[in-house]
Parts: sequence; C-alpha cells; structure tokens
Amino acid sequence: MNLKNTATHIAILTIVSLAAPVGAEPKIPQPQDKPGYDKTKDAGAKAPKGADILFDGTQKSIDANWEMWPKKDMKITWSLVKSPTDEGKVLMT
Repeated sequence: MNLKNTATHIAILTIVSLAAPVGAEPKIPQPQDKPGYDKTKDAGAKAPKGADILFDGTQKSIDANWEMWPKKDMKITWSLVKSPTDEGKVLMT
C-alpha cells in the first residue's frame, strides 16, 4: 500500500469517527422536563387535608384498610419488605 492510500484511509476513518459519536444516546424526556410538571404531586408528597389515606406505608394501615379477596375473613398476606432499589420498604402482594 502506498502513502497516498494510507493517508486517504486515515482521513476517511477520522471523518467517520468524528461524525458518529461513540456511545451517545438520545436524551430520554423525563416527566419533570415536561410543561405542567408539579413536583408537589410526586410520590411521597403529603396528602391534602381530608384525604382518605388507604396506605401510609405501615402494616397497621394495610390491616385496617384492606381485605383479602375472595373472602374478607382471610388474613392479609401482603407484607412490607426491603426495597430492591433503595433503603426504603415496598409492599409485596
């Protein structure tokens, strides 16, 4: 291969590598980036005054506000377990 062909190959490879960003992913729109987003309505926000709170994150609220189906007299089998994503707890049904 002569020097002219080598220079041409290097130039083409340089242009291709600069034109196609490696590993760049398009930005996925997030809810908070959309118009009308209201952070006060996020999970974890306080309930408005007078709201019926059916689940407050405790086993006590599960036992008081929920029942099993098809028989109401069945013991609730749901439990609070460690979240797989953070240090909080999640409801396992």
